[in-house]
Amino acid sequence: MSTDWLMLIAIPLVASAVGYVTNWVAIWMLFHPHTEKRLFGLKIPFTPGLIPARRLEIAERLGVAIAKHLVTEESVAARLESCEVRAKIEEIIANYLDDFLTKDLGPLHDLIPSHVKELAYEKVEELMPLLLERFSAVLEDERLKKLIKIEVYEALDRLLTDTLHEESLFGQLKSTLIETFVMSNMDEIKQKVDRTVDEAGQQLGVLLQRAEVRARVYRSLIDAVDELLTHPVGQLRHHIPEEYVSHGRTWATKQVLEILKRETPRMLQALDIQKLVRGKVNEMPIAEVERLILAITSRQLKAITWFGALLGFLIGLIQVALVLGRGGL
Repeated sequence: MSTDWLMLIAIPLVASAVGYVTNWVAIWMLFHPHTEKRLFGLKIPFTPGLIPARRLEIAERLGVAIAKHLVTEESVAARLESCEVRAKIEEIIANYLDDFLTKDLGPLHDLIPSHVKELAYEKVEELMPLLLERFSAVLEDERLKKLIKIEVYEALDRLLTDTLHEESLFGQLKSTLIETFVMSNMDEIKQKVDRTVDEAGQQLGVLLQRAEVRARVYRSLIDAVDELLTHPVGQLRHHIPEEYVSHGRTWATKQVLEILKRETPRMLQALDIQKLVRGKVNEMPIAEVERLILAITSRQLKAITWFGALLGFLIGLIQVALVLGRGGL
C-alpha cells in the first residue's frame, strides 16, 4: 500500500481522535481546574473551570428551580393525598400508639408530677366544706328520704319473713316473740324509722361541724386519693377496647394529614427550599459537586465525547472524498 493511501486512511482516524479529545477536554474544562491558576502573576484563561467559577450562580438557579417547579405547595399537597403516604403515616401512628398502649405505666403516683399531687391535696382540703354541705343537703332531700325508708321497710320485712319461717324450736320461739312484741307494734316501729330518717340529715349536719369529725373525713379522703394514686395502671391496652384503638388510629391519621396539608405553605416558607438548596450546594466541596453532576449526566457526557469522535471521522472522510475528487492520488 502506497504512502498516499496510508495518509488518506489516517485522515479520518486522526480527525476522529481530534474530535474525541476536543470534546473530552471541553467537558473536563467544565469542572477543572477547581481553582484559579496563575503563571508569572498572570491569570491563566479558563481557570477555574466553568462550573467552579459560576458555582454561586449555579447554586442560586438550582435553588430557584427546585423551589418554584419541584417542591411546591401543589406537589407536596398532591403527595400527601397519595395512598402510599397515607399508609406510611398510619403505620407510624400505629407503631407509636401500640408502643404507648403496651407500655407498663405503673402506678398513677409515678405518672403525676409532685406539684400536681400537692395541688390535689390542697383542692381536697379546700373543697371539703362544700362537699360536706352538699352531702348534708342530699340527706335532706325528700326523695332520698323516701328511698331510704322504703329500703329499711323492705329489709325489715325480709328479716321478719325469714324468721317466721324457721322450723326449729328456737325459730318457733323467736316467731312467737316477734308476733307478740314486734308485729303488734309495727306502726310504732315504722314511725320511729320515719323520724330517724327525717332527723338523720340534721344530726349528720351537726356532727360534721365538729373539728374532729372533719379531720377524720379529711383523712379518709386523703387516704382514698393515696390509694387511687398507688393503684397500678398497667397497660392501657387492657382498659381500652380494640375498636376504640382502631378508630383512634384512623382519626389520628386523618388529623395529621389535615394539619400537614393546612400547614404546608408555612412549612415550606419556614424551610425556605431555595435557601436550603443554595446553602447545601455552596457547602459541598467542588469535587463532590462534580461527582454529583457526573452521576446524573455521565451517560450523556460520554455520548457527547463519542459523538465528537464520530463527527471528526465524518469530517475526515469528507476531506478524503475532496482529495480523491480532485484527483489527488
